[in-house]
Amino acid sequence: MPTVSKLAAQQKLTDAFYWVGITMSILCVVLVLARNTALVARFDHGSVPAAWAAGLIAIVAFLAFEYFEPAPPAKQRAPRYAPEPVAEIQWETEFGD
Repeated sequence: MPTVSKLAAQQKLTDAFYWVGITMSILCVVLVLARNTALVARFDHGSVPAAWAAGLIAIVAFLAFEYFEPAPPAKQRAPRYAPEPVAEIQWETEFGD
């Protein structure tokens, strides 16, 4: 059973990954919009644009956020119930007896 301090550290880690993902997503959009300006064109690499790098970092950060997000304890989770099967519908046909 994880301790409270371990859960708090894990929550901080997942929050950090979330905010890195948000920040890099915004940076990616800004770099795409500002790519034709002289300021950004100086720092943009030809084979791997900075917007692609920021987008890749955002994707990895969001994946890490989803991976490290702790699951709630079993007592707090809602039980899974199988849906009841739908009753067979009797179709009226011209050949029905």
